[in-house]
Amino acid sequence: MNIKWYSGATGGSALPSTDALVNGSHHYASQTIGGCESSIRLDVTLTVTTTPTGGTPLPGTTPLINGNHYFASQTTGPCESTTRLYVTVIITTTAAPTGNVTPSFC
Repeated sequence: MNIKWYSGATGGSALPSTDALVNGSHHYASQTIGGCESSIRLDVTLTVTTTPTGGTPLPGTTPLINGNHYFASQTTGPCESTTRLYVTVIITTTAAPTGNVTPSFC
């Protein structure tokens, strides 16, 4: 999984990974999985806070709980980031699609 940050909801180039994200700034994030980048970008207003240290990483199978707060770090190669991103989980339920239950094909 890879997150790319953009300055706009559509078009443009991804921001360089060396750009510092600033508290209160407004960005758009896309996700790339298996070489495919999402066509919709998540609208994000950044809140940068000082985060605690220690603890144990959650297993990848742990379901995140709506409204709970978590801390995320990034590992590239053998190096883990020295700071952690404070994240509040917001789960949005999308309605099931509607349409003809028995489609017809020509």
